[in-house]
Amino acid sequence: MSSSAFVPPAHGNLLPGHMRFVQDVTPLWRDLMPELRIEQVHRAERNEQSGLCGYYQIQTSGGERLFAKIKPPRRATREGRAAEISTWLSQQGASTLPLRYPPQQGPAGEWIFLYPWLESRFFDESPTQVQNLGRALALLHNQLAAFPLEEKDWTLLVDSWKAQLKSVPSATFALEYQASLSVVEPLFRGRGTCLAHNDLHRANVLFGIQNDLPTFLDFEDMVGVRSSVLVDVAAVIERFCFWPEVDVPKARLFLTHYLACIENSVVFNPVELVQVGLCRCFHSLAILHAVAEPENPGWCLEVAKFENLIQCWKRWEGALGRALATVEKR
Repeated sequence: MSSSAFVPPAHGNLLPGHMRFVQDVTPLWRDLMPELRIEQVHRAERNEQSGLCGYYQIQTSGGERLFAKIKPPRRATREGRAAEISTWLSQQGASTLPLRYPPQQGPAGEWIFLYPWLESRFFDESPTQVQNLGRALALLHNQLAAFPLEEKDWTLLVDSWKAQLKSVPSATFALEYQASLSVVEPLFRGRGTCLAHNDLHRANVLFGIQNDLPTFLDFEDMVGVRSSVLVDVAAVIERFCFWPEVDVPKARLFLTHYLACIENSVVFNPVELVQVGLCRCFHSLAILHAVAEPENPGWCLEVAKFENLIQCWKRWEGALGRALATVEKR
């Protein structure tokens, strides 16, 4: 979740909906990328951004379909780095989307990023998708372990969490957040850090029509951040296994297939996973309170979402313990 001024997320609900696209007849497209011979352009209806910025579906005269993201200059650098990461991972065999063409700059300084269009669907709760998600996430983490990076240029995620907490010292949840951080910080510093996606939710994981491995999208929250696989595993437990209702067999299935494919040795503890899950939610809540807009219905819905997830995490330790205990016996 971005720490800039509040912008409603494209998928604010825990259950995402497919974007609806309407035809865009702006003649500017033909001038922007004449070499693509663009035939049709459709723009996502739910666009909170001004000018050209937003999401698009593009079809060329040669029949190629593309997904376009257009970002304002202030956000283009981060999107560009995320696109480089996603492209590198795809080249290594990970299930991510590569850039299809080099980014191009628009007339007002905005940047256009073009990806292949992916015929897909969201998570459907099926056991096949659960086990494929476990396998795909482990394979993603295996590839990220080999990602070339200059550590001096990458911030430790827990330090970002601590810095965000300092921005809202009087928040009602500040003491609880600090308590969770005191548990999580040694896990990040003592076990060696790695890279992770850091923003897994149901809109960032798309499943193919043939039920193959899912594709991971939107690596912006990975840019410049050293993290832990715990962050991604906690996110999957939260969004795919224990919501809308706690499903211990589903969590067990995910964890079994993840642990069967991960190359580095990892040990999951239910107490630690709960605290990581809490920190993720407290961090999002801290970002929201730093740009408080209580008169904005969208802001209020986001706050309520994370407050509810925090209460859920406080109840999930026992269920996580049951899932992990069963996995360990296999």
